[in-house]
Amino acid sequence: MRSGGARGRYIWIVGPDGCGKSSLADGMAHQLQALHRYWRPTVLPLARTLVGRQQPDGTNARPHAVTANSAWREQARLLYYVTDYVLGYWIVVRPALLRGQDVIIERGWHDMIVDWRRYALRSSEGAARLARLVREPDLLMIVAVPPDVAHGRKPELAHEEIARQYRAWDKVPLRRAQRVHLDNTPEFPSVLSRAVDIVQAGRA
Repeated sequence: MRSGGARGRYIWIVGPDGCGKSSLADGMAHQLQALHRYWRPTVLPLARTLVGRQQPDGTNARPHAVTANSAWREQARLLYYVTDYVLGYWIVVRPALLRGQDVIIERGWHDMIVDWRRYALRSSEGAARLARLVREPDLLMIVAVPPDVAHGRKPELAHEEIARQYRAWDKVPLRRAQRVHLDNTPEFPSVLSRAVDIVQAGRA
């Protein structure tokens, strides 16, 4: 956190499986003393826990093998999670920004537009319609590696799907967020330093 009344920056770290989002988000959160959340602000519990289902442990080895929700269940889930984003911005994100703390969310709402099958959605349309209710970040950082590198790290997704997701992130419409590509192929310390520099440069 910074002194002197400087506002924090709201940052989403995005990209397909295997690009290195988690390591980068963890490293940035440590160096910037940022508030770090996975996917959403998390003021509400996971929807599955409300119906007595347990949260799965560990990494989802088959993110696209989930069965798509019915139409009504999909709409209910989307409305539930957009509520988390709306409330979360005012309860969690904005207060942190105003006290000078950066906020990092790994994936973010738009991940449901780019990789809708991971969330058991039938298409990206519902998430895209509700995106107008979600406060965009100041910075959308796309963590970029070649598809074969990402696949080698995490073979859950095919090369073609990884490439498609990168194209989709480039096309996601943004009203206010700065979209930045971060090359994650050099050694991690230099990548982390570059990411922190990008965040710091945007404070001016």
